[in-house]
Formats: sequence, structure tokens, C-alpha cells
Amino acid sequence: MCHQPHFLPSVQYFKRIYDSDIFIVMDDVQFEKGDWQNRNRILSPHGIQYITVACEKNKKINETRIIYHDKWVKNVIGKLYNAYKNMCGWDFIFDKIIPIIKKKYQFLVDLNMELIYILLDFLNISKKIFFSSELGVYSSSPSKRNADLVHKVKGSKYICGHGAYNYLDISYFSNYGIKVYIHEWQYREYPQKFAKEFVPNLSIIDLIAAMGDRSADYLGSAFLQEFDETKVKFKK
Repeated sequence: MCHQPHFLPSVQYFKRIYDSDIFIVMDDVQFEKGDWQNRNRILSPHGIQYITVACEKNKKINETRIIYHDKWVKNVIGKLYNAYKNMCGWDFIFDKIIPIIKKKYQFLVDLNMELIYILLDFLNISKKIFFSSELGVYSSSPSKRNADLVHKVKGSKYICGHGAYNYLDISYFSNYGIKVYIHEWQYREYPQKFAKEFVPNLSIIDLIAAMGDRSADYLGSAFLQEFDETKVKFKK
């Protein structure tokens, strides 16, 4: 799996790591405003809410500095408290997640990765982790670069989401004999205190708050479907 480091990533993000052997952190790609590198979603008494880290824009992710004159830390902690206090996973959030959020990391990637590490440990997920910035692989083509990265770490398969049909040129992977698979996984419902109907694709924090120590059991098996080139939606 090759992916940008997200802030308190979604359940599906961790599921994809769970189903991979290697996680390549794409830390030297461009920060994307409006994406998930500095924000995520939780479910509160007021419905879906965004929790957001204030940071610089228009830089690579590993060059993006966090802005601390903004009140984002207090805002994020307040939203987590209002959403998840008194739930079975609150102790973990309070003891492990909030202290990391309170630390004044200079760069966004350091905050995100510290959170990802502690969450992987809680979910009993142990994988080899590489950073793209340390692998010395460069290309103007995202498809070629991802293929080169997987080849560099001696990977034999590449797992991606359905969005890959919009951009991925599979020929770069085929040149290395790397099989490309689409990650097929349907959310199973778990208890959500404030939902009338189940809300998927929230931050992993929502699952942990609801299920506590049983969260790791939720990440069951997924179906890997071989990449279907007839579904490609872009012109090479």
C-alpha cells in the first residue's frame, strides 16, 4: 500500500494497511487542500463534524508546518470529548490520542505518523513501514513512481482503491511483474451512539470509541479483486 499520511485516518485506511504486507508512506508528495492529510470526520451529538489541524498550504506534506496560533487543538479535543466521553474506548482516546494532539509538533507528517503508530499498535497491526522520501524514487508520473516504489521494497502486489481506475496506468506495474489489486471491503455496522442510520468512512476514532479493545476484531477479511483494465476511465 502506498498512501499519504492522514490525520486520524478512516477505518478503511487501516483496513487497507491490515491487508497489506508493506505500508509506503507518501510523505514527499504535494499537500492537498480539502483532502484528509489535516482533517477527518467524527460523529457527534450534532451529527458529522470535521476535526482539523491548522497548517500551511502549497507545500509537500513533509514540509508542511503546523500553525499553533489557531485554536485548533482546543477545538479538536473539545469535539472528541463531546462525541466520545463515557464510551468504552474513551480511556484510550484520553490517555493516548489527546496527549499526542497536545504536543507541539513542527511538521504535520510527524503529528500524523505518531498518531498512526499508536493506532496501529492498539489495533495489533504490525507491518513494514517505509517513507517515500527515503527511497530515492522520483518520477513525474504517479503511476510510474508508485510502481517504482513497490519494486524498490521488493513488493509483488499493489493494493489500491476504486479511485485507481481514474488515474492508474497498470503497465508500469506489469513491467515489474507486480500484480495490481482493487481493495474490496464492505463496512460492517458497529454501534454509533448518535446515528439513526450507520455512517461509514469516519475516523478510526469513531470505531475505537464504540468498540474499545474489540476494535481489532472488526477488521476482518477483505476481498482483493484483480485490476480490470476495461474499467479504466482515463486516456493513457
